[in-house]
Amino acid sequence: MRVERREVKGLILNVPPRHGKTNLASILFASWYLGRHPSHDVIVGSLSSEFAENNIGGPVRNLIQSPEYRRVFPGVNVSQDTAAKGAFRIFNEQMSVRQRRGMFAALGRTAAPTGKGASLLLLDDLLSEQDAYNATERAHLFDQIYRFRSRLAPNAVWVVINTRYHEDDVVGVVKKRYAADRKWEVVTLPVYAEQHESWPVTRPATANHPAEVKVFHREPGEILWPLRRQDVEAQKTLLAAESPQIWSGQFMCKPVAQSGAMIDINWFRRYDYEEVAALAAKAVRIVVSIDTGGVRMKHISSSAARTAITVWAEMDDGRCYLVDILADPWIYPDIIKYTKAMCNRWKPTDLLIEDKAAG
Repeated sequence: MRVERREVKGLILNVPPRHGKTNLASILFASWYLGRHPSHDVIVGSLSSEFAENNIGGPVRNLIQSPEYRRVFPGVNVSQDTAAKGAFRIFNEQMSVRQRRGMFAALGRTAAPTGKGASLLLLDDLLSEQDAYNATERAHLFDQIYRFRSRLAPNAVWVVINTRYHEDDVVGVVKKRYAADRKWEVVTLPVYAEQHESWPVTRPATANHPAEVKVFHREPGEILWPLRRQDVEAQKTLLAAESPQIWSGQFMCKPVAQSGAMIDINWFRRYDYEEVAALAAKAVRIVVSIDTGGVRMKHISSSAARTAITVWAEMDDGRCYLVDILADPWIYPDIIKYTKAMCNRWKPTDLLIEDKAAG
């Protein structure tokens, strides 16, 4: 409603998959908006023309033509001379024939919206999951988004609905490269709340009812959709072991760095010290951490996986410094030998060994 009233002109909705975002935003909200403004134009952009027409345009058209809709918005209907699923005109039977007719268009990401305008622009999962992990496809995103953005009418509103796949997906590009275009309000609904959430919803005053404000709360750990709890928990167990970056991005709405899944290389910085041993002496904890590889000998296998032995010094302010490292595709006896050597040198307080491969 705040979008319809132009109180918010840029809205980003981050929602997990299979939680009804297309139905709520692109179908129900777009249909309601056209009922309120039958002379306005609405464009919905999605991942493909087929998806846009069959999963968005068709349902919107059918909803507007339904008896239930006409009871709520008397006289608003689809013009029969433009009743295609992908694009159709809206008119109000109770208005003058000279009244401007609105247009609804559902287009794929690569389509050209030339000749169409938008008082309301919705970008609904404009990039598929497969394309989100493809650097070539992501490279075209700014231009593809701009083709839709260029159709905005004065005082238009722009809504982006997305499942987060990558740091540079549609939401990432809009937040970084279209940040100055308008003031963006971001609503993020992870599948499990990570902190206390309060969502105030204002119901405007009408002739029969005063204005009303309701506040919806969610506590840390509370699931977004209780009816999907069993399926969500099964996926959490699976993805935590096999693909934590998918869980973090798609379900918790926090895409992680492609450079290292849960670890971003930009977190690390270089420091120069005259004496590493003196730094280690000040540490409150010394940790030897071992990432074990295979045990194939490198002289008979060019694909032999390396084992890495790292030594970390943790200071009392929480900072950690990498003070030593060895890495080579050792056979098993050598892994044990070099592990002992590192421990003898650094006298660690903790020894961490990966419970996989040779570990």
